[in-house]
Amino acid sequence: MAQKIGGEGTYLFSPFIVENEKTAASLLKDPTVEKAVSIGKECDIALMGIGTTKSEFCSLYKENHISLQDIKTIRAADAVGDVCAIYFDIEGNLAPIDFHQRRIGTSLPGILEIPIRLGVAGNIEKAEAILGATCGRFINSLVTDNLTALRVLELAQERCQKEK
Repeated sequence: MAQKIGGEGTYLFSPFIVENEKTAASLLKDPTVEKAVSIGKECDIALMGIGTTKSEFCSLYKENHISLQDIKTIRAADAVGDVCAIYFDIEGNLAPIDFHQRRIGTSLPGILEIPIRLGVAGNIEKAEAILGATCGRFINSLVTDNLTALRVLELAQERCQKEK
């Protein structure tokens, strides 16, 4: 894809999520991994999926990257979605979970430095996750379908009315 749009791509030869924090810390010290991860924050555009914590729609769970117990722990922290396996609640607050220490990738501050953070997600079941990603500024542009967009707007309006 990078070549098609005239950009450069970098491969990260590492698992995305590992078993524990110690393994993640060790991998992140590897020079090849460290270089690929640091390049991530130098991007002009990040194309990122927005995931949900609903197990039947969670691609990380469905593809066996995380366990059902992981999902339960993440949901217990009130997380509704993720961007790059960084979980947040519907208001966009970072979920207080140790899981984040198991991911191999650009840090959240690094991601937030990327000028265009394009979130891609569709399906009404992801509306809460999309709202959380938007509120938390994990994304600043969105590609979705019209029914999902309408549901996100409804949820945002409901939340605003509750705050009054």
